[in-house]
Amino acid sequence: MDRFGCWDRALITQLVPLHIADKIGSLFLPSSPQDDSLVWGLTADGEYSVKFGSLLAQGIYNPNFEKVEFAWLWKFNVPPKIKLFLWKACHDGLPSKDRLKKCKVFVPYWIEEWHSISDGASISKFSFVWWFIWFTRNKVIFNEEGFTPCKVSFMISSFFAQWLKAAAKGEEDVGNPSPRCSAKPKVVRVGKNIVWTPPPENFCKLDLNGLKDPNGNAALGFVIRDCMGEVLLVGAKSLGPHISIVQVEAWALCEGVKGAISLDISHLVVEGDNLAVINSMKNLWRIPWEISNIINDVGVDARSFVKCQFRHCFREANQAADFMAKKAHRHQSLLYWFPPYCMDFSLIIRKDVLGWPPD
Repeated sequence: MDRFGCWDRALITQLVPLHIADKIGSLFLPSSPQDDSLVWGLTADGEYSVKFGSLLAQGIYNPNFEKVEFAWLWKFNVPPKIKLFLWKACHDGLPSKDRLKKCKVFVPYWIEEWHSISDGASISKFSFVWWFIWFTRNKVIFNEEGFTPCKVSFMISSFFAQWLKAAAKGEEDVGNPSPRCSAKPKVVRVGKNIVWTPPPENFCKLDLNGLKDPNGNAALGFVIRDCMGEVLLVGAKSLGPHISIVQVEAWALCEGVKGAISLDISHLVVEGDNLAVINSMKNLWRIPWEISNIINDVGVDARSFVKCQFRHCFREANQAADFMAKKAHRHQSLLYWFPPYCMDFSLIIRKDVLGWPPD
């Protein structure tokens, strides 16, 4: 570590390869003394689980598998039942005989690889074919029905044509056996937690957020405002790809609290949209082991305030911190910003002060 208590990246890169140095640099270093502890890394709370211990002993669960994000599946222009089928396939959830026997179908990284080199239209077409193969396979096994290749091909082409026609009219789903249904209206959240509200008099508010870009790079951002909605301090930092989203959110909390301490704030309200982090600070949930050292560090820092409250809000009420987190990808070190701010950020702040609903 360097004299500031941070990782000495220059020294680390001299001792280990660059990719290992990056992983080491992404580890949080607490500023308060903490005892070492043993955790069972396969569970969220770090406690041993018979379920995961049994799966590991049988060789069914491999913790070294790289996690692959499949959220992009939901953006395809295919019926919801095919999206659900793809999601289950990508998470080893298809109830095949082999799956029920071994609790594992395959490691579907080839889908992620295909997604990176193919266009969405090609994958959408393939998903229709794949779903119908699964559909007819189940009919043959469980209903003893017979299908010829020509019949299956006709079913696929007919269903695909109907879907394209319905999609052009804005419909959500077509085909047998369920009837057509119109597109469902977008669910809009309502309530006080979707609009930013100023803190009580004599309090300041810390809004925090962590996110990942499409390449998996994490970043944090936070905004500190007074009871009139005026910005006192904003901060942002890039954390790289070797960190989970809950760690990013907890790290944003830690940096935001330290920023509030630097401003000599005595009464603080903390708001974030990650329920695990907020409820961990409120002692409502068991602290996930991967953020326990961060939460403990924040707990020590929180004693510096006369009063410190933690509240959960929805993402719609957290746009200012989200804006800063998006800007943070260009900054490897923690940066503080002071007024004046750019026009886009100032507009978000002004809307928050006026109580405008999210766009």
